[in-house]
Amino acid sequence: KTFKLTEKAVLGTAGFHGDILTLSKAVKHRMKQFAHRHDKPMSTPSLAQMLSGILYGKRFFPYYVNCIVGGLDEKGAGAVYSYDPVGSYERESFRAGGSASSLLQPLL
Repeated sequence: KTFKLTEKAVLGTAGFHGDILTLSKAVKHRMKQFAHRHDKPMSTPSLAQMLSGILYGKRFFPYYVNCIVGGLDEKGAGAVYSYDPVGSYERESFRAGGSASSLLQPLL
């Protein structure tokens, strides 16, 4: 399932649907708080860091979700961030996630 977060970023998820909905609501809530405090939308790298913090906060009972954030950075270059369940993330040039990732990754 994908969620449009900003004009320049989307969140791709795979896993338990209940956790996906809970996580997407938490992300959207934090993005609204950011927009009210700073009068601007969150950038893709900032969004990636924020999602890492949310996932790390649930590290003892993690969300059963595989997340990938894709978007454009400040320079207009493509940015893809992949996560493990406890919030560790890495910027990559391409990534596949979910149960079919082992089949899709070689094709990317």
